[in-house]
Amino acid sequence: MKRKAALFILIATFIMGVKSPAYSEESAPTRAEEVATLQITYKATFDTQYARFLALKPKLVNDSSSTSILKAAIIDFLEVRGMIERSLLDPATEVASTKAYAEEEFGEFEVTLGQLEYVAAKNKTITCVKAKTVKKVAALKPVCPKGYTKK
Repeated sequence: MKRKAALFILIATFIMGVKSPAYSEESAPTRAEEVATLQITYKATFDTQYARFLALKPKLVNDSSSTSILKAAIIDFLEVRGMIERSLLDPATEVASTKAYAEEEFGEFEVTLGQLEYVAAKNKTITCVKAKTVKKVAALKPVCPKGYTKK
């Protein structure tokens, strides 16, 4: 009895499986639509990152090593952003590869920003005095120049 039921179910699935339901074709988005979506998505995120980079400039002005890292990161950021925008305008470039590249670079810049923001938060500013001359020194471990005393 169980064999007959199993055989019946097997035959019924073969018969039902032969006729596949008709599906309507899904229209894939055009390249222009993909580019527009990508530009909307990444323009806001890259604008936010660029604003964060610029906000770090005054905070790291007295820390020469961090300032050089910040300058290099901003130059790299602008080059990457320009390359992404040029590749989106080029009809021969795949949108998927550009999207993957943008996501990768966005992640890298987030790491760099996080490290620089950490350094900026740890920066301390002290005031040093020598006669009537006052200097402000900012660094991770600020030290007054020779001849100056900490106020």
